[in-house]
Amino acid sequence: MMTSNNFIPGFICRITGFVLLLAAPVIAAAQTDRDAEAAYGSPYGIFVLTGNDIIVPERASDKTSGYIIERRTGREGQWNNLALVTGPSRMKDFETSLKYWCARFPEWADLSRIPVEKLFTVLERTGTTDSLMYYGQLMPVRLAAGTLWLDSTVTDTLKYQYRVSRATAIEPARQLFTSVPVRREETTFLGRPVISSKVVSENEVIMTCGLDPGYRPAFYRVFRKKEGEKGFSGINPSMVRFIRNDTSFVTVRDTAVMPGSVYSWFITPVDYFGRVSVNSEIVRSGIYSFSSVRAPYNISTAARMPAGGIEVRWKLDDPSAIRSLNIYRSLDYDTGYVLINKISPSDTLFTDAAVEPMRKYFYYFVMEGFFDELSTPGVRFFGIAENKVPPVRPLIASAEGTAEGARIEIRVFNPDVRTVRVYRRVQGAREFSPVAMAQVTDDNSVVYTDTSRYFGGYTLLSYAAVAENTSYALSEFSDTVSVYPVTETVTASPGNLAVKWENGAVNLIWENIRNTNPEIIGYRVYRRVHETTTALQKEYTLLADGFLMPEVNYYTDNQVVKGNTYEYIVRGVDFKNGESKAGASAMITVSKTRPLPPAGLMLSAGPDAVMIGWEAPEQKEIVSFRVYRYERGIGPAVVATVPQGSSQCTDTTARKGSLYFYYVTSVHANGEESRPGKEEGIWR
Repeated sequence: MMTSNNFIPGFICRITGFVLLLAAPVIAAAQTDRDAEAAYGSPYGIFVLTGNDIIVPERASDKTSGYIIERRTGREGQWNNLALVTGPSRMKDFETSLKYWCARFPEWADLSRIPVEKLFTVLERTGTTDSLMYYGQLMPVRLAAGTLWLDSTVTDTLKYQYRVSRATAIEPARQLFTSVPVRREETTFLGRPVISSKVVSENEVIMTCGLDPGYRPAFYRVFRKKEGEKGFSGINPSMVRFIRNDTSFVTVRDTAVMPGSVYSWFITPVDYFGRVSVNSEIVRSGIYSFSSVRAPYNISTAARMPAGGIEVRWKLDDPSAIRSLNIYRSLDYDTGYVLINKISPSDTLFTDAAVEPMRKYFYYFVMEGFFDELSTPGVRFFGIAENKVPPVRPLIASAEGTAEGARIEIRVFNPDVRTVRVYRRVQGAREFSPVAMAQVTDDNSVVYTDTSRYFGGYTLLSYAAVAENTSYALSEFSDTVSVYPVTETVTASPGNLAVKWENGAVNLIWENIRNTNPEIIGYRVYRRVHETTTALQKEYTLLADGFLMPEVNYYTDNQVVKGNTYEYIVRGVDFKNGESKAGASAMITVSKTRPLPPAGLMLSAGPDAVMIGWEAPEQKEIVSFRVYRYERGIGPAVVATVPQGSSQCTDTTARKGSLYFYYVTSVHANGEESRPGKEEGIWR
């Protein structure tokens, strides 16, 4: 047993659907080099961990006499010996200590759930609380086993530091660890408790309280006050704890309430050492007896016309006796009812618009008192929604031909229209035929795509629509719209496209297919540019005057830049403004003007330079001449640029004793350079 002048039994947790784990560090052999988190403040004093090994002097082979516990104020005070803590040597001692802790703290006590004899047998065999599984983490078990000690002699204003050593008879005491300084603590913070729901009936109140995510209290305290009483008192209701998405919840069920009374409650989270957190808000409710209030009667249902829904009517003798009349609904008579509305008790009509037509819905009423009290469900009844009034005829808002048939958009004007029936008449037919039942979208529209591939591109298709509401009532036919399918293969592609450069422009000509394809009403000419060998314009551009009459199978493009390469295609256009596929493309490169090179190159070696002369070509666009020089094995380089009007220059950079070669080129105003003129060599 533990022995000390300050021996005060501790506490045991009530094991009610959860396991209380003490946040205790694992105590190593010796930790004299640093402080350990092994002392914990509480409202009852400071708990000190001694270790996991149980010291029973009668059975210790090394003559160990127990754990020595010393204390000082802060970090600088004198160490004082407080206690020598030992474990129980007999099962009776262990049981007595447990009973004492449970009696001392009845709020946490549930000794009947602890297998005392079995635990002691394991402790005797192993000598450590580690062998007790989760029971070894319970504070009352550790207190009774001598691996936890409570110092109740501390004051609220000071911090204390504890030193734990192992005492033996054959050697000096071996220090195990020194705690960090701690003080007596009454409170802690375990998150903000919020009572998220409350259900009140005639005999009980059920509340659910949640904390901020991540917090894990050891247990909860519930306090209640009856209207007229001065203060709150702690109660012991049934509790169920659970965790959802890292958030701790507790559901409290208080059955010790009396009908006709008004009560207030709040809930307080508590940690492992008895420190209380902040309280929840106070909730107030009356316990109401509905035995004197007659439930709704003369209940009837009817379909709402023409908007749809179910109308519920009833009578209530005393509307002032309740705060609201709650209506529940389900698709099943026995189960699945959910609250759909809270109705003023003075009302006698409720319309349920959120229902599907021609489907049976079941209902019942629950009366709610002025403090959230609820009566038992009333009689069950059912209703069916229907609307036999024909809807407004739909509107075909748009229609266009597609490659496969047609695409039409239909709009409806009644909120209960669920489908649209689409009808089609093919050119040559006398009557419309149904082709589709299309569902209406949330924006009250239907988009129907006709994919009848077998229609030719010049077959006229006509469409009409009929709206159908949720009760299967039909509207009149819409107006008729007609479209032609767009079929890519119908319009023939012009072939044999040819291009050539002539008279300063690109001239195109292609096969005239009008005679064999009467649907052709013209041609469009497209072009793209190859500005360099790698720069290709990806998309073709329609030429500004590219729409040509069907008899015109040629085109002149004079908007070109010399030096560019152009690629052309031609498409046929039908009377629906549809285009054919392009025939084979044709390409052409527009050459730039290149000047002529100088002629009559003459070289003369002087004592200080090489003199160079030439005959200038007769081209007004030439703006200058470039003189090139090279040696065998060395590439040519420009040694002089001479403006137009001059036909000679001197090279003063040529070395004596070397063989040089010269040639001259002409430069056009557009930047084009001629090919090299005649080449001549000379020794310097």
